[in-house]
Amino acid sequence: MRFYEREGVPLTESVRRVGGRRVYTEDGVARLNLCVILRASGMPLPEIRRYTGLARAGAGNEPERLALLREHEARVSDQIAEPTRCLDLIRYKVAVDEDLVRRPRLQPPR
Repeated sequence: MRFYEREGVPLTESVRRVGGRRVYTEDGVARLNLCVILRASGMPLPEIRRYTGLARAGAGNEPERLALLREHEARVSDQIAEPTRCLDLIRYKVAVDEDLVRRPRLQPPR
């Protein structure tokens, strides 16, 4: 939470308990989880900041939030596609080599 707070990502207000410990609401923790997932999927902090700011502002900006998420979704899909193509080729080569290993070798004529 502190990292995102320092980065200007609006999550939620915290309450300090005796001893200075911060206590966050369930909503704040849910927003944090979303930020962590968006960041782990490669969304830049300025976009996370923009999205969470829009979300905190409430109703009326859903098209803008949706556009941000759709753009990120497309980027993540593109990032997933390349390793998937590579994995498909590797699996094909494994299958070919497995067939070669299983196939009995012909002995050369004597």
